[in-house]
Amino acid sequence: TQAAGPHCSFFCVGDVKQAIYGWRGGQAEILESLNEQLPGLTREQLDVSRRSARPIIEVVNRVFTRMPDHDNLGDHADGVQSWCAAFPRHETVSTDRGYVCLQAAKVNADDQLAATLDSTALTVQQIVQQAPGYSIGILVRRNDTVARLIDHLRRRGVAASEEGGNPVTDSVAVQHVLSLMKLADHPGDRVARFHVAHGPLAAEGG
Repeated sequence: TQAAGPHCSFFCVGDVKQAIYGWRGGQAEILESLNEQLPGLTREQLDVSRRSARPIIEVVNRVFTRMPDHDNLGDHADGVQSWCAAFPRHETVSTDRGYVCLQAAKVNADDQLAATLDSTALTVQQIVQQAPGYSIGILVRRNDTVARLIDHLRRRGVAASEEGGNPVTDSVAVQHVLSLMKLADHPGDRVARFHVAHGPLAAEGG
């Protein structure tokens, strides 16, 4: 979106699809209201990707044009219908091949997050076995989920590292070292003693 006058100009680039990050404050309405707030804007659609492979763009088109087909939209049906009607079909200049698969974890009323993470870990385990030597990146919604996902992966024998902006104290290994240091400083700390005695450092120390 661009606007220009004798003494000023305005240039804005945005993607309404980023409103999926609503928990981080993403609001598509901000872009939609620009024409009302700044009359005379010239709008240009940037619907051709120069980065993503064709299978990825095709899935994007399928998801964002067929959402009204969902049978459980409830009170959101009108909003979804309106949004999808305005969604421009995307194209790509890339001729790279690729593969996309959308999966949903089984519903678990007791702990849905645990079920989702375990399902993710299982999928990653299968990919590692089928394509050894390749690296795999996993994106999660919240940084504090990273440590739990790492735990699920390691239970399945998948080597994984934490790279999500988490504090170093979120690491299980760091927590064990901290408990050892606390025990050295306060030998009577029974919580630290229990943590050390039931962790990998116990075997190292005999």
